[in-house]
Amino acid sequence: MLTTKEGRGTMSTSNRRGRRWLLGLFAALGAVTLIAAACGDDDDGSGATASPAVEATLETGAADGFAGEGVVEGSGQYDWQVVRVDGGTKPDIALAPDGAPLIAYMLERRGDDGFVRVATGGDGGFSIETLQNGYLYGPLDIEVSAEGTVAVAYHNHDWEDAAVAVLRDGEWEVDRVGNVNHDGWDDSLAFGPDGSIHLLAIDPSQFGTGDSVQYATLRDGRWLVELVGSGPEPYEWGTDIAVDAGGTVHAVYFDLGGRDLMYATNDGSGWTIERIYESGDAGRFASLALDGEGLPHVAFFQSDEDLRETGPAPGNIVYGAFDGDGWSFEQVDRLEHQVFNFEGARRTVALELGADGPVLAFIDESRVAVATLVGGEWEVETLLEAGADPFQIVGLALDDAGAPHLTFATVTGNGPLDGEVWYVAPVRKQ
Repeated sequence: MLTTKEGRGTMSTSNRRGRRWLLGLFAALGAVTLIAAACGDDDDGSGATASPAVEATLETGAADGFAGEGVVEGSGQYDWQVVRVDGGTKPDIALAPDGAPLIAYMLERRGDDGFVRVATGGDGGFSIETLQNGYLYGPLDIEVSAEGTVAVAYHNHDWEDAAVAVLRDGEWEVDRVGNVNHDGWDDSLAFGPDGSIHLLAIDPSQFGTGDSVQYATLRDGRWLVELVGSGPEPYEWGTDIAVDAGGTVHAVYFDLGGRDLMYATNDGSGWTIERIYESGDAGRFASLALDGEGLPHVAFFQSDEDLRETGPAPGNIVYGAFDGDGWSFEQVDRLEHQVFNFEGARRTVALELGADGPVLAFIDESRVAVATLVGGEWEVETLLEAGADPFQIVGLALDDAGAPHLTFATVTGNGPLDGEVWYVAPVRKQ
């Protein structure tokens, strides 16, 4: 059952992932019978759908273009099982405490044809549930707390606010993060050490707002919204948020005026904002993670060029870490086929921290790649190369073994945006 709460919030003045789950389906790396491939077209009226079994065969690498479902031979310690989840766009991924993948995604349409859904993996395939219908907008974010609470954040265009769906006692409830203006864009979520939910979002300068980055937290059933102090910023370029063990909130976002990466913290005494990377056009699609000491790590898109807001925008994937005294940054790889526009880039890079160090997933219209830091050097593997349909948006989660699980979308049409959502599971080589 789904319930919706539309109470208005008030303005004040003032990790992630789970265990390994591999669908329980692999026979050998020859022909593979795949027991999970969700199509999302068999809704029984309950809001959930289940997946039929399909056949998948071994592919021999990414070079020949994206071939859909099957096993792709990897160049490192994993091969990669590719599964179609459903029709949709702008996905993100988390892992449940039992290691099952949770993939949130959406379809942006006016009226009730638009939706946000969550696909939950299990031995019988993906179970798909619609959280809300309406004119909804992404990218979205899905997170799981240490206790197993699941939350999904996105923009509700009908409400002109952020929406946060939370799985409470087996039922999804959708909260309206009410505030003045048409806000709640580019949402990102984090759970605090006490299980509290924290949200970062944009009140866009496109709508005339003079102070755009907003922070909200759910306390005693009520959303409290405050301004970070960013000045005017547009939507489109992403935000990310994390909360350390002491309750300090960390946030990153892109400053269009300076074209720089911004880092903000709040330990309860107010926001402190730093401009931490200023070379070129830097900080779009920033991803943030905290290590065991609560120190921040970031990954983002950067270009030495004066980028246009639409069209081709090649550039670099940059990783940075704070050691307690200062930041250090290094280029991980380059994207040659990045494109900025409605069907183009929305979330180009995702960062997670495993026991062995940082892991990045990144994407442009032509490829999906994973990078790991091994012995002080970045090892980059291209998992998939696009065929006829360009790629858009990547999500990343690490299981207990440190293996990366990914989701991404292929764009099948624009005006309105259409796509397919995919899940990529690691298969450890024998």
